[in-house]
Amino acid sequence: MIHNTDFLYYRFHGEEALYASDYSSAQLTDFGKELKSNRDIKKAFIFFNNDINTYAVNNAKELYKLLAD
Repeated sequence: MIHNTDFLYYRFHGEEALYASDYSSAQLTDFGKELKSNRDIKKAFIFFNNDINTYAVNNAKELYKLLAD
């Protein structure tokens, strides 16, 4: 994560197949830990574009839960 402002804009497109792959719990957990550990980021805008097979919805819900803890 490289930043030069106090907010983050991040897009998940799918790692294996563009727009069509699911992110694992481990991948989302790692991203969440990195985001939470960066004290300079005050606000994050995170978009999931891996919307084939509703992966985006499921991944967004999972990341939301991880970040809420």
